[in-house]
Amino acid sequence: MPQPAPGRSWEGFTVIQSTSDRWFSTDIMNAMRLAQRWDEFQSCDTDCRKNALYEIAFNMGGRWEQFGPTRAAIKAQEWQMVHDHLLASLWAKEVQPHGFDKPGRATRIAGYFLTGQYPPAAGSH
Repeated sequence: MPQPAPGRSWEGFTVIQSTSDRWFSTDIMNAMRLAQRWDEFQSCDTDCRKNALYEIAFNMGGRWEQFGPTRAAIKAQEWQMVHDHLLASLWAKEVQPHGFDKPGRATRIAGYFLTGQYPPAAGSH
């Protein structure tokens, strides 16, 4: 949402579900296009790793440009280094849940880069 006009706020503003869905879809498509423009996208050799980069584009946008060593590690397909750099970053501290048993977003995305595979669904064999 854009910043409200001076002296106004978005408090009490509601959005109908179809509008929210349209905005979310637009945001997702914009993030995917952004990630596909990054040099490291071509080094993402599985759909899971591409998805990880899409999620980073959705979450960080232009801030990702500050992650030079991590981006270089993706280009070199040094997946352990990508994993470790992401989890050591301030971004990871910002997006990890506190006090939850399940892994947070940073752990999940770093794992996608590390393994190149989605984990099995809970309860599947």
